[in-house]
Amino acid sequence: MSALSAPVSLIPFGVPVVTVNAAADVRDAFDVLIENQISSVPVYDHARDQYIGFFDVADMNQYVVDALAKTSEPEADPLDIKADLREIIAEVTRLTPNGVDVMANLSKNNPFYPVTPDTSILKVLDLFGTHGIKRVPVLSAENGKLTAIITQSNLLAHLLAEIPSSLKFLGDVLAKDSTALKAVHCVSEQSSALRAMELLLKHNISGMGIVGDEGELVATISNSDLRAMTAKKKFPFVGITAIDWIAQSRTQMDGATERAAVVSIHLDDTILDGAKKLAKAGLHRVFIVDENNKPKGVLTLKDVLRMVYNKHCGAARDWTQVPAWLGA
Repeated sequence: MSALSAPVSLIPFGVPVVTVNAAADVRDAFDVLIENQISSVPVYDHARDQYIGFFDVADMNQYVVDALAKTSEPEADPLDIKADLREIIAEVTRLTPNGVDVMANLSKNNPFYPVTPDTSILKVLDLFGTHGIKRVPVLSAENGKLTAIITQSNLLAHLLAEIPSSLKFLGDVLAKDSTALKAVHCVSEQSSALRAMELLLKHNISGMGIVGDEGELVATISNSDLRAMTAKKKFPFVGITAIDWIAQSRTQMDGATERAAVVSIHLDDTILDGAKKLAKAGLHRVFIVDENNKPKGVLTLKDVLRMVYNKHCGAARDWTQVPAWLGA
């Protein structure tokens, strides 16, 4: 039997198992993400006795950006609004008192598709790599209760540690010859933080590069930075540049020194090199740069897991087409 046919119960689960009540205030859901330093939390509807979705940092981003007036000038920031993120969230929640049930999967970026402990690792690879699911909840076969959450990061770490043979072929694939060599979404370091967050939503991505005057990669910005900055009181969101935002947000995260450095691979590095960097740094993406440190592509966790799934199933599939049964 293939090692990838083993049950997902063998994977060490590093994500705290917490939930938020569907009837809770949106601010409560934000606090759960911040206090547990997690990117997503399942939403449980006690009235219906079932899980109805995830609330994650992409939803948080969508909520905050929707709360602010969109501007006609790309680099302009809206005026006459409260700049502190907690104040913005509190004010919008007061005016539009939606519960978490309304806000769950607001970004339409993280459908809730559960598996049971005896589901194969290969099936979860399919969900991550082919269908673009970001995290997979594991529900007890006996009572349907949440027992664990599998993330792309801990699945890749498990493959590297316990089933390295499944990734060996990636050592023969150069970054410059891979599908990871693709258009890279970036903003200049003088772009506003709000503009960067708007672009994340527009392009349906969770992170992008920040480039300097010569187009060189100087930093990255992601939805997780919004979570970190929501935790910081009395810090402006409106009117601050993307690069200053990053300098502040990374001080709110664990391992700020390591995360502050841009993690990248070069065109002649292998996809396996990139996969190892993703796992070591706990990142969702590494940028592919040329000899001048200019971004030429981006390798994501989804890319790596898709390649592994396709290799072991013998057929390439289009992960951009999410089937209707996943609720997209």
